[in-house]
Amino acid sequence: MKKPDNKSAPTLIKYNNERLSSMIGNIAPKDKLKGRKEQIFKERNRKLEAARETRKLKRRGEKIQPPNGQNNKKKVLSTR
Repeated sequence: MKKPDNKSAPTLIKYNNERLSSMIGNIAPKDKLKGRKEQIFKERNRKLEAARETRKLKRRGEKIQPPNGQNNKKKVLSTR
């Protein structure tokens, strides 16, 4: 088997480290190898549940509180 040349190295790095693989639950292969699969799934499920709750409140017309004490104020950049 040939060694990959320098031109294909960036593609291989992205393929193995960043690309999400549907075969392993839409996580990056490096995350699976490092044992982060369950942590990623828990965080993903938490975010999905928060989004469901937000949509439910919007449909009811209730005011939505930002999660974890965050505020929705936009940052104003100084023009000086």
